[in-house]
Amino acid sequence: MILLFQDEDARVRQEVARFPGRLAEESFTEHRDLIRAFLASPAFREEPSQMLRKLKVSALRLPSTLLEPAEAYMLGVDAPQFAAGSRDALHVREFGQLLIRLYTQHFNRGIHDEILVRCMNLFDQMARWRIGEYFDAMRQLER
Repeated sequence: MILLFQDEDARVRQEVARFPGRLAEESFTEHRDLIRAFLASPAFREEPSQMLRKLKVSALRLPSTLLEPAEAYMLGVDAPQFAAGSRDALHVREFGQLLIRLYTQHFNRGIHDEILVRCMNLFDQMARWRIGEYFDAMRQLER
């Protein structure tokens, strides 16, 4: 399946991007390498919806590999594409919720590493784009 994440045909990548919807939460730890490969793939960058939804409802600790696709997606997208209700705005909000969880998981465990800094950089970007709750939160957050 990992090869399909990189397939030249966009339709194949789009179809394989649906696989997270079929995974049970227990399968996430069992298929960690598959999930990491998907997060780093063009299939995820093009169609992150299923995986973002699955990660959002998961009770598991988030993999730090989520940062790379979040950075690629959010730092590679121009702000004007974030009209209210747009697909990009929805995905950035979903990434934002997951990044807050990832940040909190690291912070609460006393892990002060580059993960926290990278999350904060992405929160800053969302605040610059004035994406709702992130803009308000960043205005109030003391660093």
